[in-house]
Amino acid sequence: MILITTKNNADGKMRINYSGRFSVSDPTTCTDFITTGYDAAVLADEFNKSYNGSPYTRYDGDDFRQLYQRRNDRTENPDRPWVVQKNGKYMYYANFNWYDYLFDYTQPTWDHDLSISGGNEKFNYLVSGNHYTKEGLYAQNTDKYTTNNLNMKFGAQVKPWLSINGAARLFHSNYRSPGYDFEDGGNIPNYTFHAMPFVTPYNPDGSSVYTTEVTGSAPADGMAAAVTQGKAFSQLKQTQYTTTIGGVITPLKGWSIVGTFSYKRYHREKTFRSANITYSDAYGEMKTATTGFFSDKLRENSAVEEHYTYDLYTTYEHSVNRHNFKVLAGMNHEAYRYKLIYGAKSSLQSDYLNDLNLGTGVAEASGGQSRWALLGFFGRGTYDYAGKYLAEVNFRWDGSSRFPKHDRWGFFPSVALGWRISEENFMEPVRKVIDNVKLRASIGSLGNQAIADSYPYIQSLSPSLSTSYLMNGNKIYITSLGAPQSGDLTWETIITKNLGLDLGFFGNRLTATADFYIRDTKDMLIPGKELPGVYGMASPNMNAGDLRTRGYEITLGWQDRFNLCKKPFSYNVSLTLADSKAKITKFDNPTNSLRTYIVGRDVGEIWGYHIEGLFRTDAEAANRKIDQSFVNPNIYNEAVGAYRGLQAGDLIYADLDDSGAVDYGDYTSDDPGDLRVIGNSRPRYHYSINAGFTWYGFDFSVFFQGIGRQHIYPGANNMLFWGPYARPYSSFIPTTFLTDVWTEDTPDAYYPKARGYAAQGSRSLAQTNDRYLQNLAYCRLKNLTFGYTLPSSLTSKIRVEKIRVYFSGDNLFTWTKLKSDYLDPEQMTSDANGRVYPFSRTFSFGVDISF
Repeated sequence: MILITTKNNADGKMRINYSGRFSVSDPTTCTDFITTGYDAAVLADEFNKSYNGSPYTRYDGDDFRQLYQRRNDRTENPDRPWVVQKNGKYMYYANFNWYDYLFDYTQPTWDHDLSISGGNEKFNYLVSGNHYTKEGLYAQNTDKYTTNNLNMKFGAQVKPWLSINGAARLFHSNYRSPGYDFEDGGNIPNYTFHAMPFVTPYNPDGSSVYTTEVTGSAPADGMAAAVTQGKAFSQLKQTQYTTTIGGVITPLKGWSIVGTFSYKRYHREKTFRSANITYSDAYGEMKTATTGFFSDKLRENSAVEEHYTYDLYTTYEHSVNRHNFKVLAGMNHEAYRYKLIYGAKSSLQSDYLNDLNLGTGVAEASGGQSRWALLGFFGRGTYDYAGKYLAEVNFRWDGSSRFPKHDRWGFFPSVALGWRISEENFMEPVRKVIDNVKLRASIGSLGNQAIADSYPYIQSLSPSLSTSYLMNGNKIYITSLGAPQSGDLTWETIITKNLGLDLGFFGNRLTATADFYIRDTKDMLIPGKELPGVYGMASPNMNAGDLRTRGYEITLGWQDRFNLCKKPFSYNVSLTLADSKAKITKFDNPTNSLRTYIVGRDVGEIWGYHIEGLFRTDAEAANRKIDQSFVNPNIYNEAVGAYRGLQAGDLIYADLDDSGAVDYGDYTSDDPGDLRVIGNSRPRYHYSINAGFTWYGFDFSVFFQGIGRQHIYPGANNMLFWGPYARPYSSFIPTTFLTDVWTEDTPDAYYPKARGYAAQGSRSLAQTNDRYLQNLAYCRLKNLTFGYTLPSSLTSKIRVEKIRVYFSGDNLFTWTKLKSDYLDPEQMTSDANGRVYPFSRTFSFGVDISF
C-alpha cells in the first residue's frame, strides 16, 4: 500500500498527486515436489504399511509395472495414457504436478492512489482515494481481493480564537475465494491430503475425480473439484466509515480548549456457499457428492459495529524567563455496540444464484449483540528549564463497563525526567564532537481491559431447543448455564520503568538511542489455576498472575552528504536491535504443573526430550534396556508384523532421570521425568538494517529484518516438514525428502526409520524433542527500492511538478536456520503446521506524479 503524508497548504495552490503500481509475485520457498507417480505410490505404501501393515494404494503388481513404465513421462504419452479403464472403472498411472495445477504464485496486483490538496492560511483541504486489486493464489478459479478508500479532511480558521477541523474516511473491501470457507481453514489444508501424483484431477472426458479405485480417498479431499467447478465459495465484504469533527478555542494567549467527536461504523457481510460436486469414476457415469464439504447450503451473516469517541481537554502553557510550563486536563468517553445476525438454508434451487429465499431445506437463524463503554479523566503537567532539565507528570483515571461496579475504576500515574547533558557549560570543550547527550528516566502505569468478552464477570445463559426432552409430546426450549466467571475482575496494570539515552555526534551525523526497561504486568487477565478434570469446565479468566519483562532497544544511525561528480550525494544507514525476556512472578500453581504458568519460569519455555541419535542396528535396539513405550506407542502397540518394536533407524530417547523408562514423570517442574527445557517459543533479538542514498535524481533504499532466535516444534499436520511421517498420503513431498530418510545405506539421515503417522497424536515424532525442534531465526531482505526522478527542467515543460519511476521488491531473499527449504519462517510463526496462505516474493513497478 502507498502511504500519503500531507501538510497544510498556505500558498493557495491546488496540488494533485498520483501514484500507480503494478506487482507480480513468486514463492519465497522451494516448490519442487515429487511428481513421479511410481515413486509416490511406493513411498505412501511403505509408510502406511509401517503403521498398520496395509498399503495405502490398492495397486497390484501389474499396476506398479504400468506406473514404472511411465515413470519418466513428464507429460502424458499417447502410447501410455495416464488414465485407463480397468474392470469398468478409471485407473490412474499419472505423473501429475498437483502443486502447479492448484497454485499460481503470479498474483498480479494493481494499486492506484490519487490525492488533491490545497488551501491557504484560512482554509485547507485534502481529498484522496485509493483503488487496489489483487488476484490470489489459486490457479483454478482464482480468489480475488479488492479495496477502495476515500479520504477527506479540512481545517478552517473561522475566527482568530476559533478553528475547526474535520475528516472522513470510507473504506470498502471485497474478498471472494472459491471452495471451502477461507476463515475456517480454507482450501490449503485440504489440498495437502491425497493429491498424489499418480492420480489426475480430471478424467479423459473432462469430469472431475473424487473417489478412485486407487485409494478410495478423494484427491485434495475433493476440494480441488469444488474449486474448479466454482459453485462453492466464501465471500467477505467489509465497509467502514469513520468521521471526525473537532474544534479549538483559544480564549487567551497560551490557553486552548480542544474538543473532538468521532464516529466509526463497521459493517461485515459474510457469505459461504457449500455445494454439491459432480464427478465420475467410470466412463459415461456421472455421480454427485452431497455430504460433508459438499452439502448444498448457504450461510450468511451480517455484523455491525459502532464506536463513538468523545474527547474534551484544555491546555495552558506559560514561560517565565527560561522556565517553561504546560498543563493539560481532560476527559474521554467511548461507547461501543455490536450486533450479529446469522441465517442459513439448505437445498437451494440454483447452483449459481445465492439467496436464502431459494432454499427449500432446513432453515437456521441466530444472532447476538453486546456493548461496552469507557470513561476516563486524564491530566499532564510538563516543565523544562531552557530545554535542559525536563519533567513530565501524567495520570489517567479510567472506568470500564467490562468490570463489576466495585472494581470498575483504575488510577494510572506516570512520571518522566530528562536531562540534556549536552547543554551544560562543562560540555563546551567537546561541543564540536558531541552535539547531543540526553538522559531519560521514567516510571509509569497503563491499564488494560481489552479482553474479548464484553461481560467477562457475568455467567451467560444460552437458550436452545432441546433434542432430549419432551413436554406433552413436544420439544421444549431449555436454558443452559455457561462456564462460571470470576466476579471480581478489574484492570490489568502495566508498570514500566525505563532508562534511556540519546546521543548525537559530528553534527548529529552519528546518532544513537538506547532504552532499557522493566515492565511489570500486574493482575493479568488470564485463565486461573488449573482445575481438576471432574470440574468439567475450563478455569475462567481472572486477575490471576503477574509477569515481569526485562528488555532493551538500541538504534544506531549515520547520515551524511558530499558532492559526487559535482552533484549532492546523500546517504544514510541505521541499525536497530531489541530483545526481551519475561518471567512469571505470581500465579497459583502449587504443584508447578507444566500445563500452565510456573512462578520463576520464563514465559514461552518448551519442554521436550533429548534424542541421543538413531539406532544403528536392530541388535542395538533390541539390547537397549530403557523402556521407550511411553513415547513410542505406535512402535510398541500399533505397528504389526516386522514393523513392531524398536529397530535400526528408530529414535533413541535419553533416560535423563535414570528411571529405566522414558516418560514425563508427574509432568511438573519438580518431577519432569526425562523432559528438559529445550527451547523457547518467544522471538528473541529482533533486528533491522535500513540503508539508502539519493544522487542526481536517483534514490535507493534497502531494508533487512530478522530475529536471532525463536523455537517451534513442527505441528502434527506440517506435511511440508514431516511428509509421510505426518500422513502417508501427504500431497506435496519435497524432491529431496528421500535423501533425508533413514535407510541402511543412510544411517546418519536426519529423519528416522519410515513410520507412517509418527507425527500424529502421542506417537514417536509427536513427542517434542530437541532433534526436530526448529529455530526460526532468519534475516530477510524485506524491501529494496530503486527510483529515478526526472529533472524538473523536463517535467516543467509539460506542467508537471514531479515524475518519479521506481522498482520495489519485497521479501526478495531469506536466510534462515529452519531446516526446510519448503517452509517460510514467518509462515511457521503463524501456524506450526505451516498450512497458511503462503508468503510471496513481490516485484513492483510504479510511478509517482505530482501536478
